[in-house]
Amino acid sequence: MEDFENQLSDFGYVDNSIVYPKPQKINHPVRYNCSNGSMTITTFLIAYPNKKSYLHLEFLDGGNVKKLAEKILFEEKTRVIEVGYEVSYTKQPSEFSLEERNKIFTHFMKQTKSHLRCGLLDQKPNSGDILAALPYGPKINLGFTETGLDIGKRQRALVAQRFGFGKLYNDNFQYARYDENLILRPI
Repeated sequence: MEDFENQLSDFGYVDNSIVYPKPQKINHPVRYNCSNGSMTITTFLIAYPNKKSYLHLEFLDGGNVKKLAEKILFEEKTRVIEVGYEVSYTKQPSEFSLEERNKIFTHFMKQTKSHLRCGLLDQKPNSGDILAALPYGPKINLGFTETGLDIGKRQRALVAQRFGFGKLYNDNFQYARYDENLILRPI
């Protein structure tokens, strides 16, 4: 822990906050029943009580702490909330009809917009909170191939930008910050 504190100090960041262990993931599953199968989209968040706790994980992973501290505006003493979703299904998504997939996607987009605006479960947004998103998943008709994952990541990154997230960084995350009106602004 002392090495981490020294590194922060070397960067000019003085923060006496406690470093908390990685918080539990909070899940919100929604099941969609289709004509001959189902799909469950589980929205999740991991709310770090302070940015120092989030940076500590980057330090433990051997990442670029200074660059991440700059991205997440470390000098502002607010939270970092990692957000995302996971999908499980009883058959391949490409086997659901286009109409079913469109209906699920439309509902998911409306629900996500509401979660980002009003909060998910007991986590309400605060001015200055930083959201971190890791777009991951295959393009439906290409599967878990290298090409499918690359295209899927880019597609998901574009969707996240529609909600206010910034560009996809080299660390494969996108970031956004709630302004004083609780509107997400890209970082």
